[in-house]
Amino acid sequence: QKSDIPESLEKYFGLGKTTIVERTATQLREVEMYYYAQGCEADDYYFAEEPKDRNVIKCAFEGDILRKGKVLYEAAAVDWSLFNDAPESAKCGAVCLYEALVKPSGAACIELRSNDTQQVIATTIDVIPDSPKNIELWKMFMYGVKFKEQKQVEQNAEKREHNLLLDGQTK
Repeated sequence: QKSDIPESLEKYFGLGKTTIVERTATQLREVEMYYYAQGCEADDYYFAEEPKDRNVIKCAFEGDILRKGKVLYEAAAVDWSLFNDAPESAKCGAVCLYEALVKPSGAACIELRSNDTQQVIATTIDVIPDSPKNIELWKMFMYGVKFKEQKQVEQNAEKREHNLLLDGQTK
């Protein structure tokens, strides 16, 4: 079976076969401390009561990427949205059984480093958030990330006609 990861990334990071498997989760579990998430609590990764989309992931990584990278977040063992409305007496046993079910990999966020120490975060966490809580999660993930600004060099600036609307007043 062909890998789901672009060949250029496989070569750059020395990955073998990596696939994306169907896996939903309403809660993430922190596996390794992510530097920018130091202030987060378990509740920050819980989406089971979100009104629109309860699934914070809809797929996960499987294969060689799990051995080459460091898993930061994975799907929690329980889909709490299945048990929110159940009475406590029924919930305890059902949750224990659900945790024991064999499920596909839940690796949702992986840190990869190349030989020259270039760091990349690969994730299956929903990047088109449909809830305020998911937006807050992405703000936390992207905190401190710096993007290189591209300098735009204007060709033939002296020869270009001044545009009052776009360029503003000259004096």
